[in-house]
Amino acid sequence: MSTSDRSTESPPQRPRAVRAVPKPRHGDATNLYVGSLHPSVTDADLAQRFSPFGTILSAKVMLNIHTGESRGMGFVKFDNKDSAIAALQALHRATVNGQRILVRFADARADYH
Repeated sequence: MSTSDRSTESPPQRPRAVRAVPKPRHGDATNLYVGSLHPSVTDADLAQRFSPFGTILSAKVMLNIHTGESRGMGFVKFDNKDSAIAALQALHRATVNGQRILVRFADARADYH
């Protein structure tokens, strides 16, 4: 086969898959768990970061009861499911204060350590 017989066109590109939003297993689709938070993140920082997606009913960073230091996780509660889904899609694996966060629906039955 000579080089003149080869096609110069590249193969067609596959469309990027849209990541499906996981359904909440137990609990409420308006409450998000936020993990891997930098120790400097406060309740106000969490609320500010998630507020572009809708009305926040609460934003709370979990603290160690003995030391008062961040446990590296928190919860954000929205007033509706659509806002929570938009925030989850946009902020899961986003970088906040130099650290990549994890966002998922909060599980009412989970034991968050």
